Amino acid sequence: MNRSKGIIEEGLLKTISVLLAEDDQEIREQLSTFLKRIVGTLHIAENGEMGLEAFKASRPDIVITDIRMPKMDGLEMAKAIKEMDRTVPIIVTTAYNETQFLLNAIEMGLDKYVIKPTDTDILIEAIYACALNLFQKRELEVKTKAIQYILDLNPNFIILSNHEEVEYINQTALNFLGYSSLEDFKMDAQQFDDFFLKLDDISYPVDHDFRWIKYILDDPDKDHILQFNKLNPLQDCHKTFIITHNSLPEKNKYIFSFTDITNTEGEKKNEKIIIHI
Repeated sequence: MNRSKGIIEEGLLKTISVLLAEDDQEIREQLSTFLKRIVGTLHIAENGEMGLEAFKASRPDIVITDIRMPKMDGLEMAKAIKEMDRTVPIIVTTAYNETQFLLNAIEMGLDKYVIKPTDTDILIEAIYACALNLFQKRELEVKTKAIQYILDLNPNFIILSNHEEVEYINQTALNFLGYSSLEDFKMDAQQFDDFFLKLDDISYPVDHDFRWIKYILDDPDKDHILQFNKLNPLQDCHKTFIITHNSLPEKNKYIFSFTDITNTEGEKKNEKIIIHI
């Protein structure tokens, strides 16, 4: 390992917390002494049962576990942890003669494995790979939240979707519909096009096979006009939008913007009436 890479790894590893589950006292002491020098926080467990409790209490970033342990083996512990949080990286340590256990670990989708006796350089590489992946995911989450914050401030209705389904609705649209969050909207079993009255010349409700997203994507050069209603019988919530869209760098991801032209439409109608008279 060259010096510059070592400095980068050391800086990243100092930001993470690790749970070590190992029943062999000598190995546990050796690994814990080593890990305490390179990671930010280390939690130690003597068996799978204690490891599971430690995970529940501290929620470490990465789990390192022996496979064969008393009370609860490493695979049972790993399965229980993945059921609580499938994103947690789990590194298993296994002896050469534990082939079936290793195959089971691979089938479970565990992230890394290190053969015993443990080579600390290989262990560091495994931990660093997991930590780097975590860092990149968290960095993406921060960027995503920042983008969503900007979209929520937009006065237009903004929709993010894949090729067929809505994945995100900005707060402007949610507020108009009477929902505080996308989760509340989904819990109410609503679809965004439940509020459509008319899309171009297509009146709603339509056949259940009709997909408005695909309809717009298939005709990108057309100015699509949407008549939209809040579905509140006690209030006139009719609005008219012009829909524009762009593809995002991520494959099959799109952003739709709904610009309110309700007042413009009203002015045009008034003009027509005046001319007619």
